[in-house]
Amino acid sequence: AAVSVDGFECAGHPGEDDVPNLILLPAAARVLKIPFLASGGFGDGRGLAAALALGADGINMGTRFMATKEAPVHQNMKQAMVDATERDTALIFRTLHNTARVFKNAVSSEVVAIERKGKGVSRVYGKVISQSSAKELGSFMKATIGADTEIKTDEWTGYAPLKKDFNNLYQVPSGKKGENFPDLHRVIMGFKGWLRGMHHQVDHLQGYIDEYCYRFNRNKMKEGIFDNLLLKMVKAKPLPYKLYCLNA
Repeated sequence: AAVSVDGFECAGHPGEDDVPNLILLPAAARVLKIPFLASGGFGDGRGLAAALALGADGINMGTRFMATKEAPVHQNMKQAMVDATERDTALIFRTLHNTARVFKNAVSSEVVAIERKGKGVSRVYGKVISQSSAKELGSFMKATIGADTEIKTDEWTGYAPLKKDFNNLYQVPSGKKGENFPDLHRVIMGFKGWLRGMHHQVDHLQGYIDEYCYRFNRNKMKEGIFDNLLLKMVKAKPLPYKLYCLNA
């Protein structure tokens, strides 16, 4: 068995502690009893030599191999990575405590700007539904949205029957490439990007949706998280040991 230790330099999700490999790798070498690979910022033999000197048993290289001839990536993207400097990445989703290091472009710069302004979506809920029906979607909406809440949706016909349950539901065209729902599309793309970062098959989609929504929402919940946990603990029914063993 072996593990990958990702420093702050890595692409994708570097965590929230901002610890670079120069500090992280020696710390990992002191406590790990199994081989580990260093990840983040490695692209040549010099990086490998440094990682080995810091205690790692090898390295992971992702971005470097994306620029090879064999990689199924568009040539323009490969060339852009080759031409890029150490300052051509951006850290997005910092305010959501789900930091991601991505290539700096117009989209990532816009995301950073929105986060700095404090605008955008404040709360997200998601649910896997078996079919696109007003009945199934309506039950989810009733569980998460108040009847008098102002609701803006696209022109999908399934929303029309729900107007009798939600007094302020109105429908508008999605617009070209969803231009009338920009925040919604940013959330969806953020979730897709996060899901693609999983290093294994996603068998229980609802569980991953719940985890993403929690990560997204906790930035706005702040002190309320602890209060909600205490409330759930107080209201929870006792679970006898015998019953626990039967459910285990």
